[in-house]
Amino acid sequence: MNESEFFERVLGLSEPWSVKEVKLDLAVTQVQITVECCSGETWTGPDGSRRHIHGWEERRWRHLDTMQLETVIIAKVPRLLDPQTGSTEMAPVPWAQKGARWTVLFEAWAVRLFEAVPNVSKAADLLRLDWHSAWEIKRRAVDRGLARRTAEPIVSLGLDEKSFGRGQDYAAVLTDPARHRVLEVHAARTQESAEKLLKGTLTQEQRAGVAAVCIDMWAPFEAAIGTCLPHARIVYDPFHVVSHANEAVDQVRRSEQRQRLAQGDETLTGSRSLWLHGFEHLNRRKRRELLALLTPELKTGLAWALKEQLRKLWRYKRPSAARGFLDDWLQQVDASGLQPLKKVAKMITAHLTGIIAWFWYPISNGPAEGFNSAIQALKTLARGYRNFSNFRIAILFHHGKLDLIPH
Repeated sequence: MNESEFFERVLGLSEPWSVKEVKLDLAVTQVQITVECCSGETWTGPDGSRRHIHGWEERRWRHLDTMQLETVIIAKVPRLLDPQTGSTEMAPVPWAQKGARWTVLFEAWAVRLFEAVPNVSKAADLLRLDWHSAWEIKRRAVDRGLARRTAEPIVSLGLDEKSFGRGQDYAAVLTDPARHRVLEVHAARTQESAEKLLKGTLTQEQRAGVAAVCIDMWAPFEAAIGTCLPHARIVYDPFHVVSHANEAVDQVRRSEQRQRLAQGDETLTGSRSLWLHGFEHLNRRKRRELLALLTPELKTGLAWALKEQLRKLWRYKRPSAARGFLDDWLQQVDASGLQPLKKVAKMITAHLTGIIAWFWYPISNGPAEGFNSAIQALKTLARGYRNFSNFRIAILFHHGKLDLIPH
């Protein structure tokens, strides 16, 4: 078997394609495989009509390395004329998909490597690809996966906002909590953006089957759901409710610390992190430090205790019991006189229906689904995304649960 026959078998070539020449260029550590096409082949279009060769175009494709040498396929490909429209298009080749600059085998290997190495620059270095080519392969994989996705029924949705870039740039992320996957990502967090996201991602039948949507208390998302999913229950994400209470605790701490420092009291200095985590998440040393601070005269301690009590709301099983607990909590906050927490109580009262709806539809956009931490990890690896398109591709590639491999 000579080298031409070897590569014909490796590439799975058959008439009208054959290997004309194999050239080894050690100066650039590259193997160049020239493939030729028999001009007597009869070509047909998708509708079965005959296509005539209008011309030839030389193309190049990157293939899997041969003995650590970069391998390139070079071929003159026929341009086929459609007699009905007068337009031309490239004839299909057996080793690559339409529009690709890489063979199917190379794209498949690249996709697997990108799945294992989320840092695009590092993966591109291993593949000996430039940065733009790496992102193009990931984009093609996502487009392929979205095209293959079936329109199965979806009972619940998550709609959340995520920042990207280094400024105040936000994207709307639509998730399927039951299947732990991201459905789609859209630029901006406006009502118009959310409506396009819902209508463009879900079929009419899927939208009709959605029973509940989990969001934070962002009015544009509420309005979009009212327009696109008027029958669906809005469920407010417990994680976001508690985050507002955490922020209120921090406001109380900062105010009280300023007052105490003015009197030379450094009791609260360096204690910020103690108040913002759940007690169960603190190690033994930090628990002792926190318990030592919980004195009757410390307002921050009272605020923290009320925040921790609020976190118990979602342990209840029955909506009526949860409502009773929340009514009692609202009264305690009112009696505390702590203005930051009273603002949280006012917000909860205004959104009470959506908060209690969680007990019928226990869904969340928060850490329980892993999306927040996973997306943050992608942002950290990329040091932020200046380009929304790449931000979207990265999320769907790693968290869309798509069929990405070309075949």
